[in-house]
Amino acid sequence: LGILLQEALPGVPVYFLKLGASGSHISAWANPQDDRNWTFFKDKIFKPAMQSLKDEGLIPVICGIWWMQGCADAHRDSSYYRNSLETLVRRLNTELGSPCPPVFIGHIVKPGEQTDAPDTSVQFGQGVRDAQDAVAAEYDNVEIINTALCSHQYEKGFGGHLHIDHKGQNQIAYMLSPLVISSWKQQTSHMHLDP
Repeated sequence: LGILLQEALPGVPVYFLKLGASGSHISAWANPQDDRNWTFFKDKIFKPAMQSLKDEGLIPVICGIWWMQGCADAHRDSSYYRNSLETLVRRLNTELGSPCPPVFIGHIVKPGEQTDAPDTSVQFGQGVRDAQDAVAAEYDNVEIINTALCSHQYEKGFGGHLHIDHKGQNQIAYMLSPLVISSWKQQTSHMHLDP
């Protein structure tokens, strides 16, 4: 994704902030009683990174937030996941100091849908998908990214889970890049920045 953004926006510095927590539940991001991932991300990663950029005289603009999670909550009902995801989106909209950054949600595959390993993708839950769709319909800045056709791999050595592989990650990058670029152009149109 970084390469695609740099090719489209030459001269514009591009930064990524990542927190990967494989197998974590959405509660670690959205439950005030158990939101260790959110607290760590906001206080230990996001705030220091933003301050560092500002100290360099830069004006950071959040052009997109990628959310890919749901397998760990496959057995929870749709209302639980929807409420949690709504909490997370509200936090993203209000606690990062940016006006409604676009949130791109990777649509988890339907149970049994992934053609690379259909027997394994039964671990994915329809309730999570329904909740993702409901939140995207409710918030203007939330968009679903269909990952069904992205390449996956069966990871027997890691509990038999099905995850998006390297090729699939690249496929997602090609889907995200025009959306992130459009967001950057929209948010900086009044700043008179020359890419």
